[in-house]
Formats: sequence, structure tokens, C-alpha cells
Amino acid sequence: MPTGQAEIYARSWEQGTYGTATEDGLLQHGTPLLETFIQSLRQYQQSRNDHVLQVLEAGAGSGDHAIRLAKEGFLVDANELTEVATRRIRRRGNQILPCSLRSRLRAVQGDITEYLGRQKPESLAGFYANSVLHTFSVEERLALYEAVHNAQPQGGLVAVSFKAKGDAGQHRGEVLERTDAGDIVRDCLGISRIFVEDPIPLINELSRVGYRHLETRRWDVATYIAKKDYPDGTRKFIGFLAEKE
Repeated sequence: MPTGQAEIYARSWEQGTYGTATEDGLLQHGTPLLETFIQSLRQYQQSRNDHVLQVLEAGAGSGDHAIRLAKEGFLVDANELTEVATRRIRRRGNQILPCSLRSRLRAVQGDITEYLGRQKPESLAGFYANSVLHTFSVEERLALYEAVHNAQPQGGLVAVSFKAKGDAGQHRGEVLERTDAGDIVRDCLGISRIFVEDPIPLINELSRVGYRHLETRRWDVATYIAKKDYPDGTRKFIGFLAEKE
């Protein structure tokens, strides 16, 4: 069974409603969390004197951030559940990356938690998930963090982001549950996600598994292009950077 709401997103991929027709050859802007993640990976690389670091992105979408990470010189596995998505990532990587860097990006298909379970201990320097884990339950997030923890050396980095309170989609759905971290809302497509009001419970989830919180970043996205049929409005995000203790 795929983790989180992956099956619903998979249907969007199959139906062609994910992404935009003009995205090929252009990278979406990064995020403050992505920039912080890249800087921290470089510092980690210098401290260990490693030539190349392995990074895994969960729910890589059309591959924008995975391609950016590959351009920065990291070895990147970009994970998505469907063949449609992974095929798009490969195509865009070939379009955007110079020939010398194309081998640094690999699109990998399958459930993210299962894929993590197949990784060798201490093989993964960084784990990145942008706007993905807010569709996971607490139990699913903890299982994923455990799997990441098992694949990382001490000092390995995790960067994860969530939708935040005030996001345009928060009040356009049905409130399923009010939690300490924020409301869980189901939208018109049937996707349930948390809109974070209090970040402490989410930071504590990482701490429970053995990660030390380093930084919290917040940002807005005025034009959201990931889903063609989403309503207009500013999207709000909150992200956390942590390291394995």
C-alpha cells in the first residue's frame, strides 16, 4: 500500500493534471528550505571530505528540485510512485542538465518508504521532501523517518516541508480533524493534508526518531503550478532542517 496520499496523486499523473504544459526546459524557483539544505550539504561534505554525496528526494514531482540538486554536484535519486512521473523527470533532466551531469540524476519509481528500506546503512547523506509529508499520518511520517535514519550516517541531513496555516487551500475543503500541529483538511480531490499552525509537534516527531532540529523556514508561493486544477491563491509553506544525532 503506497504511503500517504500517493495513489490519489498517481491518478493525477495518469490523467495529465499534474504540472504545466510550459514547464519543459525551465526550472521552478527553489525554496528557502532547498537553499538551506544545499548549504548544509556542502558544509557536511567539507567536514567529511567526501567527494560526492548521495541525496534522495521523495515525491519529486516534475523533478525541478532534484535537477537543481544534481546541478549542484550531488548524486540524486528522485523518487515518484508512477512511471509517468519518473519518465517526465528523466526527460526533463536530459533537457536541462549538461551531458556531464546527467548521470548524477536517477529517477526511481516506487513507494518511498519501501525504497528507503532497501538502502544500505550510512549510504544517504541527505533526504529531501518538499510539500509531501503533510499528506502522511503521524505513524507514516515516523515510519519514514525511521527508514531515513537507518540509511544515514551520523550528521546526515533531513529537509521536509508542509503546507502552513493560511494557505489558500485550507478553507476550501472539509476539516477532518483538529490536531495540536494544525487542522487536517480534505480537498475537492480527496487529498487530506495538515496545515501547520504549531510546528513543535512536527519537530518533536523528528526528535523522537533521533534527529536534532537545526532550522525552521517559512515562505509563500503566489502562483502554484503543480496542479492545474487547484484554485488560485497564495500557498504558504513551513519547512524543517534536521540532522541525525
